[in-house]
Amino acid sequence: MNTLARKASKLTTMQTIPDTAAPAAPRTRSTKKVVLITLAVVLGCAGIAAATGAFWVKRTFYPSAMTPVSLTATEQAEFDSKLQALNNPAAVPPDEANRTLVINERELNAYLAQQQLGESVQVKFGEGQVSAAVIFTAPEDFPVM
Repeated sequence: MNTLARKASKLTTMQTIPDTAAPAAPRTRSTKKVVLITLAVVLGCAGIAAATGAFWVKRTFYPSAMTPVSLTATEQAEFDSKLQALNNPAAVPPDEANRTLVINERELNAYLAQQQLGESVQVKFGEGQVSAAVIFTAPEDFPVM
């Protein structure tokens, strides 16, 4: 009988259903929490917009000086020979009428630096285009629209 009692106790312990808690009522968000989250998002977006605007104003209206280009000795010698060919053109035989002199962006910016314009003028070459950036200080009585 002892064996039957053990089997019966095992069956009853396995068949007992554990008590489950009643499902909790759905949580509602408090109005205070919603207002605080909304306020945090709005202030975060306003902060990002203010920082972006300040960066744009500083970069547009108060730019830093450009870095002048300086050539190495070999580049300078090559550029000087190109300038000499431009300044002292010789008579061109008819069979060599289509001569080309190539001046690259670096040489042109170095020339501008030699002319004391390196911190305020910068030239860039693109595919079929030339662009220039100029920084100048406008006088106080300069008309601004």
